[in-house]
Amino acid sequence: MNVDYRVKIGFFRHYKTRKLERELGSDGVLALIKIWEYAAEFRPDGDLSGMEDDDIELSIMWSDGRPLMPVLKKIGFVDGEAGEYRLHDWKEHNSWASEADVAIGELIRTASRSARDARDATAAQVLADSIVSEIAAGTIPAQPVSGQTDPFDPEWIYSIQVERPNQDGLLQIAVTVQRADSVNLPQRSPPFTLVRWMLDPGIDLAPPATSTDGTSSGSSSSGSSSGSGTGTGTSTGTRS
Repeated sequence: MNVDYRVKIGFFRHYKTRKLERELGSDGVLALIKIWEYAAEFRPDGDLSGMEDDDIELSIMWSDGRPLMPVLKKIGFVDGEAGEYRLHDWKEHNSWASEADVAIGELIRTASRSARDARDATAAQVLADSIVSEIAAGTIPAQPVSGQTDPFDPEWIYSIQVERPNQDGLLQIAVTVQRADSVNLPQRSPPFTLVRWMLDPGIDLAPPATSTDGTSSGSSSSGSSSGSGTGTGTSTGTRS
């Protein structure tokens, strides 16, 4: 395991360092140095893939509240996209550190990716089940859509496929959920698809309503007619 790493003379005068200080102050510069220290210890090859922005910020105890990693990427201290970051020119500036304990770094990276994939899979299943429930309730129309951004969590997109079999009133709904950034990052977790059969929410299966007034009226008429017939019979018999 590394016990040190190199910071080039002139780092604090470099134009990128000055840009970082202008954006996030001296705390931003210190945060970058902490990331380098973290990498030297746990990611000696400078590959931070498998770590989300929050993971990196928590690892260095960044509590400023402003986004850190997008700023570092914009200035050029890290390369790649969120979840697949790499320290810019790390091997060039820290060649000795980058070759130390590569196996350990790979194990940690693999564990981080596995944890991230498990977290994404759980979130995708919960979201897909929620969308299916909303379709069954009629909140979301039972219509095909593609690449729809989830209004509650824009990091996720979903698609809906609808099939109507021969049985009247039945639908087969297939909801596919994936992270929005997985389109550009195929290394991210694969899409999750949930298939459910359900009654078509657009069909009213309730029995026809019975008119209370009509029923009462019919009973009264029937009773009146019967009574009239009985009365007539009695009267005829008396007259004989």
